[in-house]
Amino acid sequence: MQQLKRLLRYARPYRLQLVASVVMMALVGALDAFRILLIGPILDRVLNPASQSRDLALFPGSNALRVQQLVPSYFHIQNPWSVVAFALVARRCSKEYSTMPVPTW
Repeated sequence: MQQLKRLLRYARPYRLQLVASVVMMALVGALDAFRILLIGPILDRVLNPASQSRDLALFPGSNALRVQQLVPSYFHIQNPWSVVAFALVARRCSKEYSTMPVPTW
């Protein structure tokens, strides 16, 4: 415990960068989990030609969260291929942004 307190004392001048890096790491982890969540809707609805449903539920059997709700309304995207493509591109761009190094002054 003493060593941890000592290390935190050294990190005190950099607490803003430390907090920003922890938040960005959490964001990267959440975005990686989101990519795994997209596999189900892709296989169930997008790649299945017999499927007539246009809803892409992230959690099967749940009406709570759909992929279409994550796309901003001004894009007017309803095609499942376009929704999944938008979600994957947005995830990739935000992950690239979150892994950029924090500037030190």
